[in-house]
Amino acid sequence: MAVKTRLLLWGCVLTVAGVIALQFAWLADYYAAAGRQFRQEINLAFEDAVKKEFMLRCDTIEETVFNRVMDTSFFRITARWSAHFGRYIYRVSNSRDPHDLAEFSHDQLDFPIAGPDDARRALVARRFARTLREEDLERHIVFFRTQSLGNYVEARTRSLPFDTARLRPLYAAYLAERGIREPFRLQYSDLDSTFNQVRTGDRRYPYISKAYPTYIYDQSPGQYVRALFGPPRAYLFGKMIGLLAGSLLLSVLTALSLAYLLRTLSREKKLSAVKNDFINHLGHEFKTPLSTISGALEALEEFDALGDPARSLRYIRMARAETERLSGMVSTVLDLALYERSDFALTPAAVDVSALLRSFAERYGVHAELPVDATSPAGAPQPPAGAPLFLRADEWHLTRALDNLLDNAVKYSPAAPDITIHCSANGGFLVIAVTDNGYGIPASEQPLIWDKFYRAPATRATVKGQGLGLSYVRTVVEKHGGWVAVASDGEGKGSTFTVAFPL
Repeated sequence: MAVKTRLLLWGCVLTVAGVIALQFAWLADYYAAAGRQFRQEINLAFEDAVKKEFMLRCDTIEETVFNRVMDTSFFRITARWSAHFGRYIYRVSNSRDPHDLAEFSHDQLDFPIAGPDDARRALVARRFARTLREEDLERHIVFFRTQSLGNYVEARTRSLPFDTARLRPLYAAYLAERGIREPFRLQYSDLDSTFNQVRTGDRRYPYISKAYPTYIYDQSPGQYVRALFGPPRAYLFGKMIGLLAGSLLLSVLTALSLAYLLRTLSREKKLSAVKNDFINHLGHEFKTPLSTISGALEALEEFDALGDPARSLRYIRMARAETERLSGMVSTVLDLALYERSDFALTPAAVDVSALLRSFAERYGVHAELPVDATSPAGAPQPPAGAPLFLRADEWHLTRALDNLLDNAVKYSPAAPDITIHCSANGGFLVIAVTDNGYGIPASEQPLIWDKFYRAPATRATVKGQGLGLSYVRTVVEKHGGWVAVASDGEGKGSTFTVAFPL
């Protein structure tokens, strides 16, 4: 049995360890996958942010080109009908150099221009600036449609470089859309690759985005830009919080289940040991009274004791005494079965506690002090000393519980026990305290004495018992809705056991 128990224990431990190891491996894989997802997300967001920053630059240049073309001191806008194309052709020419010109047409523009004050001139200028942007700027080139306009656009492009003041908030916004709010910094370089990831050599930034061109060729901070991130703890924790909570919950439940199993096995082992010891002891105890009874009956039968009344009476008394002893042993067996149970039902009825305690006082030869508390429970008048004090409780279980306390007070006291029963009504409870001058209980053991099978080490060798009585007392009291307590100043200074029942 012990070998099987150990094998079961080791099997449970190995199973729990395996489950926890698998959970850690699974979490580690998920952590790596979340890291890869984080790297992908920061690259996508960075690409969007760089493109958006460039589009903002294009917006600015487009607007300046429109304003430049609309300025009649620099450019003239005219229209001519083309019979070959069957539409109007628009000309943008330098006001000072008529040969410096550019012509274009568009499907959405098909009307003449009467003169410099024609409102339709703005529509042509807007379309011209938009075409220059879409066909030139967004392809990162400057096409000299006119020499003067080309010079102007090139100068404006160089005067409007890549700007981190625009990129940073854009990048932060795109990251936030993806649920990322990690701090970052930007790194610039003149030589880089838009495909390969470089290493900074700084362990503070394990996550680095791809490089994107800034289209700055002769100015600082550089031609390429990257985003650098430290360990994304908040992002990864947010991704894994559900898994971590579930894994932790499963681990705790598994550990608690194992602990409960071990506790149950330990209790069953203790119970088995107590029962075996009790059965062995009871077997030896049964033999003596049975032998005595058998001898007395044999004497009455074989030695003609019936003719001698005095001898017959002696044998009968001997048999009766041993029969009572056997009856007491049977009661002990029944008590053991009762104390092990905690699912018994109560049958409440009115119990005269004062009469019950007086009967205990007479039986155990102790002095009983009945209600002394002057405060009436729940506002009811306090009965005078010696008057009946009724409690609604299960009389049988109440009697057994109090009897157990008094029996312990006698067993765990020296040859001349001094025991006092104190009863009072206090705070809506009937409080009964049993005080003795016995061995006392160390403070470290006081919380344990109410547990099943627990017995103080100092008294195991001197007092026989199974460690079930006080557990039964607590069960009875708590089933009535009350509470229990113990107080002792230490070894050799006696103890006070208190039970309280609601009135």
